[in-house]
Amino acid sequence: MKTFTQKHGFEKRSYTIHQEEGVVDVHHKDLKKQQKFQIELLDIGNKIQYEQDNTLPGKITLVIFIAIALSCTIYYFYAPPDDKGSMVVGGIVFTALALFGYFKPHTDDLIIAGGNKTIRLFRKQPNQKIVLDFANSLIASANEKRKEIAINFTLEKYEFEANLKWLLANKIIDQEEYESLLQDYEINRIIMRPGN
Repeated sequence: MKTFTQKHGFEKRSYTIHQEEGVVDVHHKDLKKQQKFQIELLDIGNKIQYEQDNTLPGKITLVIFIAIALSCTIYYFYAPPDDKGSMVVGGIVFTALALFGYFKPHTDDLIIAGGNKTIRLFRKQPNQKIVLDFANSLIASANEKRKEIAINFTLEKYEFEANLKWLLANKIIDQEEYESLLQDYEINRIIMRPGN
């Protein structure tokens, strides 16, 4: 059992791998909702993708809103008496917009895709290397479960070969392991043949 927890702002994501049961417990929590569910390891893909918002326009807008809010506050003390109300309203509005821009979560995720279910991890929480290591560990666990199910020496030869070709095509095994498993299958067939 391996657990990985991430926090980013007001959002928390937690993943626990149960290799024996073949599931991952997922727990997502933010200000609006809380989700708990399980994903089968077989439903997890083996492709890593990245998704990130373009934050530069948001940062520029945030700086402009802060500058306007500060200007309204400073001008409040130097403005004629009839303009003070508009400066207070402007200061409050632009401060609220700046706070909204600051606290609005931006997408910067590492995504494990290619399966029936998608896993989203914060790309830089705690740092990118640790997140990538966990993602690779999760993919390796899912691939081990796939191998465990697909490599069955009691199958007919064409079914066994089809499973191995699928594993090879999806880069779960390499060519050397493919050939080794075919040899093991033939040896197992000779040993299990009636009359031996």
